[in-house]
Amino acid sequence: MSNRVDWGACTDVGLVRRVNEDSKCHEYPLFAVADGMGGHSAGDVASALAIETVSERIGGSESLSDAVRAANQEIFRRASQEPELSGMGTTLTAMVAGDTSAQIAHVGDSRAYLLRNGELTRLTQDHTVVGRLVQQGRIRPEDADRHPQRSYLDRALGVDSDVEVDVYMLDFEPGDRVMLCSDGLFGMVEDDLIASVLTEQSDPQKAAEQLCAAAVKAGGNDNVTTVVVDFPRQAAPAAAGPPAAEQRSKTEGVRTDTGPLPGAGSTQPAPPPGPQNARGESGAPQQPSGTTKPKRRTWRILRYASVIVVVLAAGAFAARMSLEGSWYVGTNDGRVSIFSGVPGSLGGLTFSDLERETDLSLNDIPEPHRSRLEDGIKADSRASAEEIVANLTRLSAPEADPEPTQTPTPAATGSPQDS
Repeated sequence: MSNRVDWGACTDVGLVRRVNEDSKCHEYPLFAVADGMGGHSAGDVASALAIETVSERIGGSESLSDAVRAANQEIFRRASQEPELSGMGTTLTAMVAGDTSAQIAHVGDSRAYLLRNGELTRLTQDHTVVGRLVQQGRIRPEDADRHPQRSYLDRALGVDSDVEVDVYMLDFEPGDRVMLCSDGLFGMVEDDLIASVLTEQSDPQKAAEQLCAAAVKAGGNDNVTTVVVDFPRQAAPAAAGPPAAEQRSKTEGVRTDTGPLPGAGSTQPAPPPGPQNARGESGAPQQPSGTTKPKRRTWRILRYASVIVVVLAAGAFAARMSLEGSWYVGTNDGRVSIFSGVPGSLGGLTFSDLERETDLSLNDIPEPHRSRLEDGIKADSRASAEEIVANLTRLSAPEADPEPTQTPTPAATGSPQDS
């Protein structure tokens, strides 16, 4: 354990799930939480593989973003080669911590929070359909965590051969506390209670355990995992300049894949991203004084209405184009079918089109594959979707009767004959 960093961790299967698909790491300097894709086969395999791969790569001095991409490729390879793992995936929120700074890599809807001077701030953005709607201003941030489609991911490890990784650089102040967690926590516990526990419980292990217990007490509808990391109350002594090989510039801000791991000199703090920091202070536009003539007002309303229509149409077109490269295998009228787009609906709007309905009945599919189909098994291409259907067809076919066993003829005893 570092003499400057302390931590605690906890995970719980909850009250509904039979398998804990969450995985975690708390071996300094790497801290991470991974949440296997709910309702999909081998989510626990995917999350464990993500943690294992990133841990090995970081141990070999690889950059955090490269380590996460390597984990994505490994999960994708395993899912492509092993039919029983087809469709598996996972979220990942990982942090490599130094004495005074850290680098955070993030894919999916697990989260990283910062508690600084008693104020809780979310550091990461959810890669979900609902998270995208929040960024577009179509729903309020406070409504996102309770939205019925909040778990529909639009980015995760293992669903494609490559993945975009959000990377954040963060300088710590004395007394900072960072928490990584799966959605089993914030999906059940309000931010005010999370902040209260993190503020009042000084021991990071007890804080992690109390947060898990709070999620279970609130219903425990999902696996829940928390990792709490404390940084020193006293500022670390200033280090001498980094070696010449490490004297390179660091990228500020967010969503960048460059920059060294923390601990090799100071970095500029990046403002924590997310909906909490996107609130403007400018207020609504001021109305002009005086009286506007009715005709001018009518034309102005029509002009504004036409602009709104154009903007909405452009937004709908852009959203449609962004989903055209997505595929999944699901059900339609009780039959296995291939869809383009992503599963689910929002406000009566669907995000997919039926491309092909097969002759394979859902009732012929054994569990747990039937449950996976009801959620939608994501594919990286039309060909991949067809391969998933082929695998499901083989799984649903009745096993052939074994051939009669041939009784071997006993070998003759005695000396072998010369040829």
